[in-house]
Order: sequence, then C-alpha cells, then structure tokens
Amino acid sequence: MLYIKKKEAPRSMRAKVAEIKSSPAWKHIQLEDTKALRQQFDLLPKQDIRQALLDEQYFLCAYCMRRIENEELHMNIEHWSPLSKDKDNALNYRNFLAVCKGGADIPGNTKRRVLCCDAKKLDTELTIDPQDQEMMSHIRYNKDGIILFHPTSPSGRWTAEVIHTIEQDINQILQLNGRPNRTGGIDDTATCIVKGRKDAWESGRQIIRRLHKKGSCTPKQIQNEMERLLSESPRKPFVGVTVYYLRRKYRQLIHQNHTG
Repeated sequence: MLYIKKKEAPRSMRAKVAEIKSSPAWKHIQLEDTKALRQQFDLLPKQDIRQALLDEQYFLCAYCMRRIENEELHMNIEHWSPLSKDKDNALNYRNFLAVCKGGADIPGNTKRRVLCCDAKKLDTELTIDPQDQEMMSHIRYNKDGIILFHPTSPSGRWTAEVIHTIEQDINQILQLNGRPNRTGGIDDTATCIVKGRKDAWESGRQIIRRLHKKGSCTPKQIQNEMERLLSESPRKPFVGVTVYYLRRKYRQLIHQNHTG
C-alpha cells in the first residue's frame, strides 16, 4: 500500500456534481437511501474519473497494488467512506479510490475463493487510509509477502487500540494477507497478492545484488533506484514492497557509514 496524493477532480465531474447537488432530487435523498445515492453517483462521468484516479495512483490498486486499467470490467471506483453511510462524501472526489475487483471477477468456486480489497470490504468503514501519509509510512512487509502495520512504538496517535483496528482492516476487512487455513498456513487471494508481494521483495534483493556486482551499492545508487521505480507510470505491480526493501538497505548503509 502506497501513499496517494489526491489531485483536483476532473472538470467534467465538478460540473456534473454541481448540477446534481442543485437538483431537487438530490436535496430530498435521505442518508439511508443507498439506491438513490447510487443512482446519482452513476450519473457522474466515470471514464474521466477512472482515468484521473489511475493517473494519481500510477495505475495501481489503492489497497493491494495490483495493476489496473481504465475499464469498468477491470476496476472499481471505491468510496473510502462507504456511499451507504456518508451522503456528504458520496460525490466527493477526495473520497474516491481506484481499486481492483478483488477476485470477484475471477471464475471458480465462489465459496472457496479468497476475495480482497473492495470485494471483501463491501460497505465496511475503514481506519486505514492510503491518503494518510503518516499512516502509510508505518506500512511494513516481510519476505513471505505479508503486509503489516508497525509504528515504532504504541504512543501518541498510534495507540494499541488504533494499531489493532488497522491490523483488522488489513487482515479481515480487506483480507490483504489471504485467509488462514486449517493447516496453519495461508490461502492466498484469488488475485495472488501474497505471491505478488513475495516476488516484489525478491525484485528488491535482485536490485541490491546487481548493484553489488557493479561495485556501486551505495546509498546514492539505492536512492536512485527507489526514485526510478516510483517515477514510472504505470508503476510495477506491488512496487511498494520493492521500494520498502530498498529503503531498508539504504538505511542500513547510512547507519554503517555513520558508525563505521
């Protein structure tokens, strides 16, 4: 999961929202009338919105970092604060995220299929927020492809209760680490995101090995690699894991240089 810096809504959307909100139909919609809210949301220029979201997310799902494209069958426009519970943000571009289908579009046994992202979240409210830069700075990964939320210590904003809630968002609500099975292992999601993160971790290791072979594994060169990966558009799937691995190596070298 990567920090998403929101930009301005597309002009076509701003014009349509102004039109909708000035209409009697909008003013008479009750908060609990999800069907009516959805009908108004569906009047928005979805193609333009999808493209704007993809541009600011570098064509990656806001939750799992899978590659997504500007096609209705390939991605959803997600309401971070659920449309069914938040009329004020139902048409708010800052509440929109581009997300993958979470495996709901993959054929197979629907009872055994492990969903993730929006397909698993449905209308559940979240605490974890890709638009929160400080929060995203505490996202961690390991070599097994597991995503974690791990502030340095539970204090200040990051109380034990908040950390627990965010961990629940990751593991149960969005199911980003797959589903525990009876043997004590993990069943990966239908979209194979745990494997994808493991592969991205290995990509980071390969970059470090390549730099070592060239005799140029320095903090500056690692920083260049991170900047290169993050500047690409589209970004590579699961690139946040690769960058996390490189950032760890960068900090280790900085520490060695200061203590050596």
